[in-house]
Amino acid sequence: MNGALIRRTVRETWALLAVAVAGVVVFEVLFAVAIEHSIEGMHLTVDRIPAFARRFLAVLAGTEVEPYLTPNGMMAVGFSHPIVHAILWGFAIATSTRVMAGEIDRGTADLLLSLPVRRGALYSSVSLVVAGSGAVLGLSMWAGAALAEYGFGRGPFALARLTVVSINLFAVYVAVSGGALLISAASTRRGAAVGWCVGALLASFVLNFLAAFWPPAQRVAFLGVLEYYRPLPIVVRGEWPVADVAVLAGAGLAAWAAGGIVFTRRDIRVV
Repeated sequence: MNGALIRRTVRETWALLAVAVAGVVVFEVLFAVAIEHSIEGMHLTVDRIPAFARRFLAVLAGTEVEPYLTPNGMMAVGFSHPIVHAILWGFAIATSTRVMAGEIDRGTADLLLSLPVRRGALYSSVSLVVAGSGAVLGLSMWAGAALAEYGFGRGPFALARLTVVSINLFAVYVAVSGGALLISAASTRRGAAVGWCVGALLASFVLNFLAAFWPPAQRVAFLGVLEYYRPLPIVVRGEWPVADVAVLAGAGLAAWAAGGIVFTRRDIRVV
């Protein structure tokens, strides 16, 4: 790693990170405020849902839905809302594709690679900032729930269990950013790298949805990242999703290592 490269990456990342953190915290607070006035009506609605539809919801949630219709359970839903995934995935893709594909697009790759710094140090320096930013985003999720409880009197929320959910979500971030770093390391254009990353994540999202009711999709559901992120059962059972976190972290680290090998050995042509 290189301290100067880390500081450079932080300078280029902090503004986007600040916007993402603010968006996550504000969303979690507003979500907590909104669910307080909706839970009673949700109970009545669930009672009227046909058995087949209730089973479908149970598959999506990973367990029966009705026991989660509490402030704490609904807050876990806020941790898996599409807006949350959009913010985290968007940030992971934006930061992870900056090097090397982004440097080529900006015309700065030749200058950067001419510095007396090994490619491995460059890659690991950027990766450290990407990982640290993901940890900050995961903490901001928990901070939003804590702010909603202690600052706005909502809840109560099981903040200790929501911490476990945040850790699980950070593991998702590690898997996504590791894959994005690999794709970027093998690309020469940032637009193409972003397109491949977005396509892969959309495919993962669709696979997770189809696996809820289509048997062929269930057989390959393990290929999607969301298969290993189910916050609702975590909140009620209070169990650590050790296996899920291990799979996500292992996949992310494997992709990260592969990206490092590609980046350090490939022929960089600045065009």
